[in-house]
Amino acid sequence: MSGREGAPGERLVRQLLRYAALLRRIEHKLARELKLRRSDLRCLEEFALQQDIPVKALTHRLGVSGSHVSHLLDRLEGMRLIKRRIDPEDRRVVVVSRTARGERALEQLYRRLYSLHAVAWSGLEESRIEASTVVLETVNRHLGSLVERSEAGCGSDFGSGGRE
Repeated sequence: MSGREGAPGERLVRQLLRYAALLRRIEHKLARELKLRRSDLRCLEEFALQQDIPVKALTHRLGVSGSHVSHLLDRLEGMRLIKRRIDPEDRRVVVVSRTARGERALEQLYRRLYSLHAVAWSGLEESRIEASTVVLETVNRHLGSLVERSEAGCGSDFGSGGRE
């Protein structure tokens, strides 16, 4: 394989995929240290984005079956990391939220991740870190809108790169 990839950004994508794979390995190790499963961590991370999440939305976000989420929530509830309640506005909906203990577990996870990243980024000048951050924010924004459009049923062909 040559040092130059074909499409613009291909090298960046390759590095982001490698970075994501390394993060999954780190996540797995951190989950073990916190006496959690990786799926438990993924679930808890959703509560960093939103405090109260309907079970159906959580199932969709995690990309797993309802029965899997049910077992996952049973386990997290048994550890007192989350709590379930009936939505007062629609009693058919069960809403999940993290507890104070779940909040602390999430904070501990993020502290560990931040310290690992601080070491990984320590050799870079602040201006390069800022430029990288701007690039990743832009890529995440565009990728997020592709995912949202796909989830809404408006162009689910990821292979087109969002161009139709």
